[in-house]
Amino acid sequence: MAGAAPRLTLSPDRGEGSFDGGWWPRTMRLTDELPGLLTALAGADESVRRVCVNGDAWTAIPSLAGGSGLPRARVDWFRTLDRRVVTAGSDGGLPRLRLLVIPPEAAAGPARVLLRAAAAGALTGSPGEILRQAGAEAPAKNDGPTHAEAQADEDAPTDDAPTRDAPTGVAAPESSAVALVASP
Repeated sequence: MAGAAPRLTLSPDRGEGSFDGGWWPRTMRLTDELPGLLTALAGADESVRRVCVNGDAWTAIPSLAGGSGLPRARVDWFRTLDRRVVTAGSDGGLPRLRLLVIPPEAAAGPARVLLRAAAAGALTGSPGEILRQAGAEAPAKNDGPTHAEAQADEDAPTDDAPTRDAPTGVAAPESSAVALVASP
C-alpha cells in the first residue's frame, strides 16, 4: 500500500531502553517501506543518514533511500543483525534508534499492543521473546526454549525453595493494557 502512513511509534525517552520504538511495516520489501519510515522519523526530529537491516529478512534492499524532501540515507545490511530489528541514525556519532520490527503478517491486536508499549518506552527483552509473548510471532520449531522458558525451568520451585513471581512480559493480546516491562 504505497503512500500509506507508516505504523510507527517512538518512545519519548529514546536511547534509554532496550528499544526506541516499534515499526509494523506492511511488507518486507524495504524499497517500499523505507521512504515512509524515514519521513516519519524526520517528522519526529530524527535525522537519519544511515539505516541497518538484516539482509536475509528483507527483500529489495536499496543502497540509498530517502523520504519526501529528505537527504538520502545509506542502507547497510548484515546477517548478524536480528531480523526483527532495524537501526537508524546519523553517521556523525549521534545515538541511533533501535526499532522493533513487528512482522507484517502479525494480527492487529498483538501488533497494536506492541506499538503502544513502544510509545510508552516499555519494550524490553530480546526481540523474538517480545514478539512471541505478545502473540505477534509464532514460536520457532527448532529455536529451543525462549530465555524466559529456560529461566522458568531453571527456577522451578522445589518443595524446599521459595516461590517467586513469573518473569514479566507481554499482556495477553486481548488486553488493552501495556504490560511490557522489565523484570525486577
